[in-house]
Amino acid sequence: MGQLIKGDPRGAGRLYRMAEICEATGVKASTLRSRAKTLGIRANKGGFTYEEVLRMIQAPKRLYGGKKRPEAVEQLRRQLGKDGY
Repeated sequence: MGQLIKGDPRGAGRLYRMAEICEATGVKASTLRSRAKTLGIRANKGGFTYEEVLRMIQAPKRLYGGKKRPEAVEQLRRQLGKDGY
């Protein structure tokens, strides 16, 4: 078996556009944009570096929030009902 090489030794300095990243990973552009913004990653004119792409892909799926609280959901539903929604 070969060794897994992390990084892109052939494309040093290569930039990847959002559409290319979406096509290669299957992750929606809106999800990647949100992760990039949360991680503080800004695109260069040509796109994102390989290291930035890795950070965006490996970011936790839920960067904030948590499990839904049934009591909070029910309380919100009651309050919205009182206000006519």
